[in-house]
Amino acid sequence: MNFTASNDIIETINAMIKQEKAAYRTQSGLYDKSTTTVEENSIDGECRRLMIQWFRQLAELCDFDHQTIAIAINILDRFVEKETQILPSQNAAQKFQLAAMASLYTSIKIHEDSALDPMTVSKLSKGQFSSHEIEEMESRILTKLDWRVNTPTAMAFSDMYLQLLLQSKKLASNMIIKRLVQCQVEQAMEDCQFLGIEASEIAFTATYNAVMITFGHCSCIKEIQQATNINSLPFQLEEMLMDHVRHSESGLVSSCSKTTARPTKKQQQSSGNLSPRSTLQHLSPRSITMGR
Repeated sequence: MNFTASNDIIETINAMIKQEKAAYRTQSGLYDKSTTTVEENSIDGECRRLMIQWFRQLAELCDFDHQTIAIAINILDRFVEKETQILPSQNAAQKFQLAAMASLYTSIKIHEDSALDPMTVSKLSKGQFSSHEIEEMESRILTKLDWRVNTPTAMAFSDMYLQLLLQSKKLASNMIIKRLVQCQVEQAMEDCQFLGIEASEIAFTATYNAVMITFGHCSCIKEIQQATNINSLPFQLEEMLMDHVRHSESGLVSSCSKTTARPTKKQQQSSGNLSPRSTLQHLSPRSITMGR
């Protein structure tokens, strides 16, 4: 690899690493603390996982970018870290859901071309939260986080790593690798064991795993590691991601090869006479934490 030609990418990666370390770290063990008091109403890692799955369902329905969801999750986790009384409090589920929906609303408004208006978000909650409550919580979150809502995501890091690694690879292979990386990153987003670990490290390990699965070797990986001073994940977490992607590998490779022929979500909805508006009205996180 000609690293002279890749200096701009290396500099961008290092700038993103500096940014994430300065303002976007999450707290390890954050949701473990919710079992201290008021246990029956507390929020734990399973509640968080179910909320993230709802985020992803909504993203698929509305064609939101994966990174918008990743940023929303980072906003939520950093806000909860600063407002830990939410986790074991009375009405914890409602407070957590309001914070989650406001985090998603904020991320969509900033990072998507088409935003959801507060009234639509209120309808998504089945009227549990008013549009005023959504906007009020958004303001509270932004103030707590000092308006730091441009999180460098794992997929953004991975895109940079792949630009260095896949300069001479075929497009079809690149698509498969990117999907394998996304599979691992989504798993890491849902699992609280990855809280406290930088997105750059998750992306580095996920990218390495994906390239190894696809090609059986990963040249230049040490040079990239040295140039960016990035660390791999602890062995247990690295194996967790590798096991997850291995389990999904055959389906992922097959689905990636058919990507251009598959109808989009909106086309599927149109063919079934199901409008996005009617679907949105039935997609609510209200029962996620209370009825688990």
